[in-house]
Amino acid sequence: MSRNRMKSALAGAITVFLLQCGNAGPVAMAQDTGAIYGKYNRGVKGDPQGASYLYVLKNHRYVIVFFGGAQTGIWELSKNNLVTFTPRTPAARFQLYGRHNPDQKDSTRICFQRFSDEETFIGTIGVEMATPLLQRVFNPDPNCFSYPYVYCFPGVKKDFVFADKPYGNGDMPEASLLYPFQNLEGYNDFIAAYFTPHGEYRPFMARLTPKGLAFSEEDIAPAGAIDAEEEREFLDAFNNANPDPDTVFFNPRYNEAPDVSGDTLNYTYNSKKQAYVSPMNYTEGEEYEKDADDFNRMNIVYPFRRLKAGVSLKREFTIAPGSLFQVSCR
Repeated sequence: MSRNRMKSALAGAITVFLLQCGNAGPVAMAQDTGAIYGKYNRGVKGDPQGASYLYVLKNHRYVIVFFGGAQTGIWELSKNNLVTFTPRTPAARFQLYGRHNPDQKDSTRICFQRFSDEETFIGTIGVEMATPLLQRVFNPDPNCFSYPYVYCFPGVKKDFVFADKPYGNGDMPEASLLYPFQNLEGYNDFIAAYFTPHGEYRPFMARLTPKGLAFSEEDIAPAGAIDAEEEREFLDAFNNANPDPDTVFFNPRYNEAPDVSGDTLNYTYNSKKQAYVSPMNYTEGEEYEKDADDFNRMNIVYPFRRLKAGVSLKREFTIAPGSLFQVSCR
């Protein structure tokens, strides 16, 4: 991976990390060794985490960077050279971030992230009804995905309700939990993120050998040096990032961006667009263009503010026919 591509991948992964990480619990640190530190290529033989690179850092933290996201956590080395990697887990089942989009008139747009991991549902009426009506976000057993998934609802919605179980009576232990949000600021453009109840990432292990980390007898990855300035810069950003940010950043194609609010050298806030614009690179109107480079272009970046979740409720709900997105291949 080139230096520019690595920098872009790391930058794009930071916000995904912020959206999905929580505080990792305390871990008893074992004896240390410098042999484990470094960068491991995990994209060749197909790591179970679906990763491209595993960075093992000196502060007992690790970062896995892969296409479209990242994982972070804590590693522990036991006396028999067995390394346990424990990922951070999501702080909340659903998260919702919004902004005022001046180009959008009398409608509500939502970009859904990770909602295909389980059967997930959305309602826009609130939880006042005895049996709320919710809609599937994706069809059952979806496949053949293409990012992003953006749905536009008519009108500016004041309430949202999310759920991830299609069954259960309110008096039964397996009843669905409804997760409500109130749109008090009147936002009309949203990022909605879902995290599976059991967590997509689970602890994994490897054995430290003279040849590198052995994930199996056939899969031994040698340690490479972390020597690129861009890598160190963004790895530091992962380690120092707020795990529960009030603001996240995306470009016009809903690709995650780093926090550019403090980068006064390269970005200027445009109040009319309600966005951070790179004056040296931005061309007026480019956010409306569509070409192959749009997804990764960061010349204009929008801040999205976190909506506070309401109290989750155990309640049965009715499922409306169909789904927002029909994603399937023969």
